[in-house]
Amino acid sequence: MKNKLMLLGLFTLCSTSPLSAGKLDYSNRDIVDDEMARYTEGTSITKLAKQVQIMESKERDGIDSIDLSANVFSDQGLREIMDKVLPLFPRLEQIDFTYTIITPEALGDVFSLLRRYPNLQYINLWGNGVADAISDFLETGKDQEDIKALIRTKVIAYPKSLVKAGSTPRLPRALSTFPQWRETHKAFYQQQTSNYGVPYEN
Repeated sequence: MKNKLMLLGLFTLCSTSPLSAGKLDYSNRDIVDDEMARYTEGTSITKLAKQVQIMESKERDGIDSIDLSANVFSDQGLREIMDKVLPLFPRLEQIDFTYTIITPEALGDVFSLLRRYPNLQYINLWGNGVADAISDFLETGKDQEDIKALIRTKVIAYPKSLVKAGSTPRLPRALSTFPQWRETHKAFYQQQTSNYGVPYEN
């Protein structure tokens, strides 16, 4: 009986997460790393992984996009998500880490995902203030041309100066600050500018 109640509880939690057209939306769910969950009412990443494991493997295989934006799991949580959650979705094409308090120190972990998931189209890091660090790496990193090429084509990040809490997101005109990202993410930026009513300038 106890096991049935636990299973029902986990199913209820999972059912509150919209699942549509291959996308799993866990945005703005107070997801925190396991240690922080001991002191807050946030959802621990271990609990999140258990929610996901309830899904049938066939259903998980159909997930190609996972949205984890607007949570506060930070660098430690990122590593836990990489170990416990993302491996449950072998065919990921899109990962959204917008506003999850990932710091420049964790970029190595993020970049490792580019190799781990060859089907990835993009990883969205907007709102974490890491664009300047990424740009520095692209300019100074040596003997890592393969990963730099993946970053240029698959990592979305805005310059810190354009990310202002509480203000309407505005996009770089012609992406002049980071022109190497322009063509790859043109469709993405067009979609975002359309959503926020900001005209895209080619």
